[in-house]
Amino acid sequence: SLEMSPYGFYRSSWGLELCCISAVDCFALISGYVGVNSSSKITGIVKLWMQVFFYSEILTIVYALISKDFNLIHFIKAAFPVIFNQYWYFTVYFVVFFFTPFFNIVVNNLEQKGLQRLVGSIVIFFSILPLLCPKVNPGGYSVAWISLMYVVGACIRKNRKFNRKINKWIFVWSICIILNYAGFCEGIISMSTALSYTSPLVLFAAISLFKIFESVTIKQDAVRKVIIYFLRSSFSAYLLHTHPLLYAYFFDSVNVLKYLMGGIALYVALVIVCAVLVFITSVLIDKGRLIFFKLCNIEGLVVRITELIVTLKGKLKY
Repeated sequence: SLEMSPYGFYRSSWGLELCCISAVDCFALISGYVGVNSSSKITGIVKLWMQVFFYSEILTIVYALISKDFNLIHFIKAAFPVIFNQYWYFTVYFVVFFFTPFFNIVVNNLEQKGLQRLVGSIVIFFSILPLLCPKVNPGGYSVAWISLMYVVGACIRKNRKFNRKINKWIFVWSICIILNYAGFCEGIISMSTALSYTSPLVLFAAISLFKIFESVTIKQDAVRKVIIYFLRSSFSAYLLHTHPLLYAYFFDSVNVLKYLMGGIALYVALVIVCAVLVFITSVLIDKGRLIFFKLCNIEGLVVRITELIVTLKGKLKY
């Protein structure tokens, strides 16, 4: 039966993947939404780099201990996470960060119609058109695409046209997921397109999902505090579970889940529970990292590094 067949597990696995694939675009949209009204400070990117460096090295040590593979190259790559692209999203965002002041100037000086036209142009030329002409596709893993998502997020913040009722955004998100999944299962949409961050269905799903959560108002202080508690460590959760060496080492263990218990429904539930547990565990680990950083006065180190960068930047002007 389909319930226990490999094909059934295959379809359910990709169904989960397609529901979550828009998360990367969401991250970039949030960056633009938050960043358009704030100034880009060097301190912020230095803090992020220190965080990435810490986890990159610590997790490389963990990998070496459990795999007994002590390779010096691994530690050198971990020491330079941006240069060696240890985490592709951070590498891309690191570059995008230095262009955000210029993006903000453009968005903040556009009128409402101009913002709508800018978003429309991005969707048409960099999301829809690439389906017909792949050569113009900026690539979802590129500086160009994350920059465009930053701009779209900034435009959403500034444009009132996006302020629709939550039920409309839920409808749009549902349609995007259903069409993407159905098209993929029927062979109408290729795997590469269905899982592409630049795909129109993935893009509109990301925008809709972002607007759904933006529309939610949480009045209970206790709930707000819990959300903020986890939110502050969400980036670390990404760093912890996508470390390139450990991810490859543990990847096959995910497939074992389908053999533990019978039934696709139980398999899907187990995957979701495991994902939640990984996230919660990662957040708790990061709270320990924050204590360690405080004890070591990493904040002071960040300030000194920032001052050094600003000093060098000033000298380069001459």
